[in-house]
Amino acid sequence: MVKRFRLWLIVILALAAGVAYVQFSKTRHTASGTQIYEGSRDDVQQVVIERGDERVELRLDGDVWRLVGHDSLEVREAPIDNLFDRVLKVERTTLMTRNADRWNVYSVDDSAGTRLSVRNAGGAELAAFVFGQSRRDWSKNYVRLGSGKAVYLTNNNITYYLNATPDFWGRKPEPAAADTTGPDIDVGVDAPSESAPLSPVMIDAKRDTSGPLNLNLGAVADTAKTRE
Repeated sequence: MVKRFRLWLIVILALAAGVAYVQFSKTRHTASGTQIYEGSRDDVQQVVIERGDERVELRLDGDVWRLVGHDSLEVREAPIDNLFDRVLKVERTTLMTRNADRWNVYSVDDSAGTRLSVRNAGGAELAAFVFGQSRRDWSKNYVRLGSGKAVYLTNNNITYYLNATPDFWGRKPEPAAADTTGPDIDVGVDAPSESAPLSPVMIDAKRDTSGPLNLNLGAVADTAKTRE
């Protein structure tokens, strides 16, 4: 009876130890939702996005963002706002691995990952990230911070906002509207008065009208003066 009691006691203690280890392991690998970039938006003057062979670079010129090497395109405001309000504010949560050999599993290696670098006006890097798509949960991503080996799960999917093609960020400017408010043109003919209305212009139907029609406005004006 005593031996059986001891056996059950050992089993219960082993189970309790196992549960405690699992809980400790989960706590150790979980971050409490930390924003990946905590710097100021005003400090970011340059942005570089790379994916495979594709690369796009944006620079702030005064108050206007411009696409480097694509002067014919003007940068749209919506993608820029999404970059700062969604991408740089996404949170890293669960730690997935610290092993660089497993980067390909989370698509954050150099061949599959989407690289983002934010820099100041002098070109110095403020922060860098490599994002990968989660294969289990398409509503989230994986992210690797800077040169570190750790890979985290994000709380949202933001890779859509990190397109490395110029057409995603810019568009061709709309053509300027034609100016229809030109100056008045003086044709050299006095306006007819009420006492001497302008005589109607007679057109000879027998004449050849295949060519352009020429009206002698000067003659009409002389007729109006004669009647005064």
